[in-house]
Formats: sequence, structure tokens, C-alpha cells
Amino acid sequence: GISLLHDVMTRTNTEDQKRTMGSVLQLMADFGRKSAEFLPYWRAQDVFAVTGDACKASGYRHAGGDVLVLVTNLGSEAADVTVQLNEPFTKAVDGLTREPLESTGGQVNLELASMDWRYIWFTTK
Repeated sequence: GISLLHDVMTRTNTEDQKRTMGSVLQLMADFGRKSAEFLPYWRAQDVFAVTGDACKASGYRHAGGDVLVLVTNLGSEAADVTVQLNEPFTKAVDGLTREPLESTGGQVNLELASMDWRYIWFTTK
């Protein structure tokens, strides 16, 4: 997750890693990453915010449209994380599984294990 926070795709060594990165690359293609603005965690606060002491979030945004957020827990323990999107959206889905996520008041709440990460796709469609 650390390299993905910085918009860097990682090398893979195991079959499991290859499958995961294949899913991430497919997500990026489906979202249209190449035409989206990258929002690194150190300057994304106007668009989204994340709570959790050791949690960071970077993402991508299409002007006036969808936002894709990568949420990471860099801490040594599991964390309850809240992602607040500061722009209107219709629904939130897990980026990799496309399963709908419950959202209330512009927020999505997650539990992330130590060093775990997750993509959230906020859509306006």
C-alpha cells in the first residue's frame, strides 16, 4: 500500500501478488486513471479526509465526477477508519470487488488490519 499511496505500481513476486496487482491495474483502467488528477495524501484534504492515527489516503479525481480513494493503515494494529468525501456522490463501492459500501453523511467507515489497504470508488452515476 505504501507505494500505491505515491502513485507507484509495484513489482510482484508471488502469484498472489500478481493477481492482486492485476486487479489494481484493471481498476485503474476502468476508472480512467490516466485522465484523472492524482491527489496525494499531503494535498488531498480539500477533496477527502481520513481519520485514524496511522492512516493515510491518496486518490484520483475526474473533474466534476468520480473519485477513487486508496485508504491505508500504516499502523501496527487494526484501525477503524472513516473516509469523508467533500464532494457529492451517488454511491461508494469497493474498488476491487465492486461491492457496494454503506455510506452515511458523505462518509464510509472501514476496519483495516495493520498494513492493510483498500480502494473506495465514489461515483456520481
